Formats: sequence, C-alpha cells, structure tokens
Amino acid sequence: MSLGRIVHNIRAKNNKGRLDKRSHKILDEMGFVWDARHHRRMLVLLAFETYKQIYGHVNVPMSFVVPSNDPQWAEETWKMRLGSITDTIRNNDRYTAIKEELIALGFDYEKQRGDFDLLRESLLRAFQRYKELYGHTRVPQSFTIREGNEHFDQEFWGINLGIIRNNIRNSLPASGGRAVLP
Repeated sequence: MSLGRIVHNIRAKNNKGRLDKRSHKILDEMGFVWDARHHRRMLVLLAFETYKQIYGHVNVPMSFVVPSNDPQWAEETWKMRLGSITDTIRNNDRYTAIKEELIALGFDYEKQRGDFDLLRESLLRAFQRYKELYGHTRVPQSFTIREGNEHFDQEFWGINLGIIRNNIRNSLPASGGRAVLP
C-alpha cells in the first residue's frame, strides 16, 4: 500500500471519529497535516506574504518559482510555482478561502493574464540580459535560466528562455521568413 493511501486512510478514520486518541496524539506531535487543502492554502498565503516582504508587492510574474535554499523563504514553499498559482487564483475558483487575506496583501483579482504588458517587459529584460552576456538572441531551445544564476534576476530563475524564444518566433509575423526578435 502506498504512503499516500495510508495518509488518506488515517485522515478518513480521523474524520469519522475512528482514530484512537493515542495515535492522534502521536501524529499531532509529528506535525501530521490533518487537512491537506487548508495546509496548502496556508503555504500559498505564506509565499505571497514573503514575496511582498521581499519585492514590496504581490504582482507575481507568471514565471516566478520560489527559490530553493533561500533563508528568506520557508522551506515548505521552496520550488512553489507562485506565478502559476497567481494565474490560477485569478482565473479559477481555487483559494477562495484565503481571498480576504490576499486582498489585504494587495492582490488584484481583477487583473487578468490577458494584460501582457508586464510579462512582455519582463521577458524583454531577460532577452536583453541574454544579449549582453552572449552578444546575440539566438537562444538555444534548451537554454533554461538555472536557479542561482547570478547573471539573471531571480524572477527569471527556472524559465526556459529558449522555448519562450521559439514560441515567439513561431507566433509572430515573419520578416523574410524569420520572426522579428529583440
């Protein structure tokens, strides 16, 4: 039986009042998470609070992933795709339980991902930095800005600039058979 199934069964027993007090106490002392959804929401909220402390706002870029091994961030939030979660919050009914807390942090529920100005400016900065480093923007498709890469701002860590460039080339009007890139 998988660990996930065992955890599910423990939670189900607890919810039905069939888990003995001794087991419940031992699991509590171990830090067992009784409500996984609530726990996840609290981690997301913690990540937004930390992002605001560091950057002064909660306008999280789509590509942002919480860095690992950074003492500014709680370890449980490391590698969390906070930019993607931001998009999910705006476009789905998930995380409504922490809506008031997010609004208090300055989260804008009305801003839709259709507003690509910030994203475009952010990507343009990444391409400009790449050009400064390599002298061109012919980014290999496999080029990913690795976590901890001191040549790029932290907001770009984890994004595959090569695939983004390829997608841009394939979606823009061609100029002499090639897309016009920075």
